[in-house]
Amino acid sequence: MCIVLNPHCKVEQKASWLKQLKKWNNVDVCPWEDGNHGNDLPSLTNALPQGANAIQDSSNRSHRTVFTRAIEACDLHWQDSHLQHIISSDLYTNYCYHDDAENSLFDSHGWPLWHEHVPTACARVDALRSHGYPREALRLAIAVVNTLRRQQQKQLEMFRFQKKELLHKGVTSITNLEGWVGHPLDPIGTLFSSLMEACRVDEESFHVFPDFTENMGQYKSLEYYHLPAHKFLEEGESYLTLAVEVALIGLGQQRIMPDGLYAQEKVCRNEEQLISKLQEIELDDTLVKIFQKQAVFLLEAGPYSGLGEIIHRESVPMHTFAKYLFTSLLPHDAELAYKTALRAMRLLVLESTAPSGDMSRPHHIASVVPNRYPRWFTLSHIESQQCELASTMLTAAKGDIRRLETVLESIQKNIHSSSHIFKLAQDAFKIATLMDSLPDITLLKVSLELGLQVMRMTLSTLNWRRREMVRWLVTCATEVGVYALDSIMQSWFTLFTPNLEAT
Repeated sequence: MCIVLNPHCKVEQKASWLKQLKKWNNVDVCPWEDGNHGNDLPSLTNALPQGANAIQDSSNRSHRTVFTRAIEACDLHWQDSHLQHIISSDLYTNYCYHDDAENSLFDSHGWPLWHEHVPTACARVDALRSHGYPREALRLAIAVVNTLRRQQQKQLEMFRFQKKELLHKGVTSITNLEGWVGHPLDPIGTLFSSLMEACRVDEESFHVFPDFTENMGQYKSLEYYHLPAHKFLEEGESYLTLAVEVALIGLGQQRIMPDGLYAQEKVCRNEEQLISKLQEIELDDTLVKIFQKQAVFLLEAGPYSGLGEIIHRESVPMHTFAKYLFTSLLPHDAELAYKTALRAMRLLVLESTAPSGDMSRPHHIASVVPNRYPRWFTLSHIESQQCELASTMLTAAKGDIRRLETVLESIQKNIHSSSHIFKLAQDAFKIATLMDSLPDITLLKVSLELGLQVMRMTLSTLNWRRREMVRWLVTCATEVGVYALDSIMQSWFTLFTPNLEAT
């Protein structure tokens, strides 16, 4: 993609590359883009309702190789006058522009927008950087991010208009079959890297971005700063805040879980890599406001967000991202932090496969039929991340009765693995009985409740783990006291009498 998108690539050069790419593409052993090498992996999206602008069902398309996108990029060019103005000037504005249409060329500030397919637009940014045009790449990156932010606002307004109808239906179609995190072209990573390079102060930056680093000569360490960026950004914003915001937008996007082990692992890996880069940045008051702004957006944006009130059952879970949001927001806005994390706890793909029956009792939720799962090869990893998110909330809520009760309810509703709930029960017990303080009775009761939940979920599982749970429950109840012993005895009489001898 970078090679064929060279802005100064001649026609004959591009024709030569196209010929070579097609030759490689037709080789029998040419790797597929999604990593699948057989037809035994059914599409996860066969039954998904498609929106008007949705991409055609992947099961009806021929498999794409690692060269397909480069071949398609040979048809792209740089002659568009609007694109040329964006990348060539810091002064390209139109303050008299009042067109608020979806594909308008400027926003309400008069700043330029670029509405190309997001991964393709980011591939242009990557190509400009790769071929020695950092200024041009930065200008285009800012235009793309401003376009994404405007699109996010439009989507929020659209959902508010349709909210009553969608909430009544209780279901939604997926809004994006091609997620930006885990995408072969890594669009969010490209935007993030381009913007971070512009605010990284080192000797190289002083030569590449002399006007962007003016008056910053006293800094020589490899650190990130809020360098003044008055071009096409809100007052008080910088390249750093813009980089962080676009990363949060990408991570929070509702997107379909892709087919195949390779593609699913890549989604997890790219998400963790992006969060790891974000963790290197020290949060100040300006960045905290960006986190708060995006958390509110993601909670209110309905099906356009992975944290929206309504999401599709096969959209990528938000547990890993929500844990990062939770720990970042907790010292500054605890209410928003818990609201975000609790919303992310759901794992609809398991809930929707639960069999019919008495759903009033939580232990029935665990009795799912494995062969009815979609082909989620990373399901065990996802459930582990869900457990990590719950454990993080339990730890933070120590001493807060209301928070602990809310987290407990969320765990009982959303976690369907008895082993993970047992782990959470043990974690809660350890946190509640730390040696340097008196036992936290409320957290001990939460631990006991989770242990009883496991007992209900494993009524028909008479193995050593169940016997271990019985012994552990007695230990936990002893710590809690008389109330717990009475509670556990009542539970045993109601739940375990038919299996008492075997237990």
